[in-house]
This record gives sequence, structure tokens and C-alpha cells, in this order.
Amino acid sequence: MKKLIENISIKHIFAGIVLGLSITMFLEYMIYLIFQNFWYHPKMYFGYHIHHSVYGLLIMAVGMFLYTKPRAFYLFMGLGLGIIVAHTLNDGRLVFIE
Repeated sequence: MKKLIENISIKHIFAGIVLGLSITMFLEYMIYLIFQNFWYHPKMYFGYHIHHSVYGLLIMAVGMFLYTKPRAFYLFMGLGLGIIVAHTLNDGRLVFIE
């Protein structure tokens, strides 16, 4: 039983990371192609630029509430981590708000 749970968690974390990486990279590329003005002049909230790594943190926070459902928990945690990793790779630094 324990091996089954470990296999489910690794599979779902990996699937979430791949999904988060691919969705983030695709959307960043589409925004760059279609909305170049937005890409170079992002929207500011109260004088701060909120990066989409924050969305990764929010998805991970939602995943924390799903701890009773292991598949959803690991998928959300992997998805949030994938978004943060994709943004870090694209931006060259780990940043949430600047």
C-alpha cells in the first residue's frame, strides 16, 4: 500500500510540474507574440509589478487544502512548482513582487 501511494505521489507531482512548465511557457510566448506592449510595460498594482510566480504560490496554497485527496494535492503542488520554475527559468531569477 505504501509503495502505491509513493508511486501516485511521484507520478502526480511530475505531471503537475510538466503541466505547469508547459502552460506557463506557452502563455508567456503567446503574450510576447500578441501583446508586446504588455510584455515590455506590465500592469502595476499599487506601484508593484506582481509576477506570475505568485499564481504558483496561490495554486500551491489551494493544494494545501486538498491534503485529504492525495492525487489532487500532489497535482496542485506540482503545478504550482512548475509555474514558479518556468517563470524563474524565463526571467533568470526567482521573483514574486518587484
